[in-house]
Amino acid sequence: MDNYILIERHGHAGGTCRQPEIVQYLEHCADKYGVRRRKKLWQVTTKSNDEEKQIFTRVAVAATRPLSSAAYPKDIPGIDTCEAVVGTGASAIQVVPEIQQMNVSQLLVFQRTLLWIVPRVDRTITQWEKNLLARFPIVKKFIRRSLYWSREALVLSFVYRWSLRFINQALVISNLEREIKDVELRRKVTATWDFECKRALISSDWYPTLQKPNTHPVDIIVRATGFEAQQFALPIYGIDGCALAEQWSDTMKAYRAMTEPNFPNLFVLLGPKSRLGHSSVTIMLEAQLKYITEALLYTFENSLGSIEIKDGGRHSWSRNVDGVVTTIRHDFTWIYHENCTLEK
Repeated sequence: MDNYILIERHGHAGGTCRQPEIVQYLEHCADKYGVRRRKKLWQVTTKSNDEEKQIFTRVAVAATRPLSSAAYPKDIPGIDTCEAVVGTGASAIQVVPEIQQMNVSQLLVFQRTLLWIVPRVDRTITQWEKNLLARFPIVKKFIRRSLYWSREALVLSFVYRWSLRFINQALVISNLEREIKDVELRRKVTATWDFECKRALISSDWYPTLQKPNTHPVDIIVRATGFEAQQFALPIYGIDGCALAEQWSDTMKAYRAMTEPNFPNLFVLLGPKSRLGHSSVTIMLEAQLKYITEALLYTFENSLGSIEIKDGGRHSWSRNVDGVVTTIRHDFTWIYHENCTLEK
């Protein structure tokens, strides 16, 4: 396989694709191009009756995702006995409205970090529109490309202090003022950082949920406190027992967010400085998989045992990325938090 193409699966004209739809799309592509027949997955080392089994492969691709290990709070007195939701991030804005609609007597929300909320733009696609898209594929292609480039254009307001940046800030403030009339509640949920400094959350029912009368002692607690995004999910060791966690302890950086010195033939998907909050990570994955495929083809065609990035190449790429985002405030964003700092 030397090429992938986009497979259209739905007749709708955009909106929000839910997790099952994204999984279905990826599985469909895997089946269509025979990926399942050719793939080799890492297998966790198992131990049964003192018998340990391991599988060794020539190339390793770590697709463990940065948002996979939950970050549970440990310093809140009474947290084990407290019915409440702790957190107001991307997880909380999905579960809180659903819990509130389950006729619970009271629902407490404990806020740690203030966030800006962007309303959803979903709507029902009419049958007439579906027929139009089915009959004229060029219309579907135009709508899709318009949606894609409108998301990508947001990067310009992230990086440069253009008028678009201040327009976006004014729009989220206007949405907040329109949704919450209570001045004191509005003050409590107004973020203190610039819009787009952190990942913006998309929801049309978060603000209304916070104003429900049944939204305080409790029996159940939902901990929506985020993820250990700065810690790699698996212990990985390279040349001479070098640990990836130790190499990333001061600052996380990798060439093209994928490869590290001392770790030949290891590729990390969605590695340091490749995450985004304005569009789909599927785009990032497709670009990274293309690079991995080309790197492996070069290795095999030239009868090379391994491929490994030089440390200078890693630093150079990281500095180039950091040079583009110097206008963004990094004090609030998790992408540049703790051990994922800017290259000096």
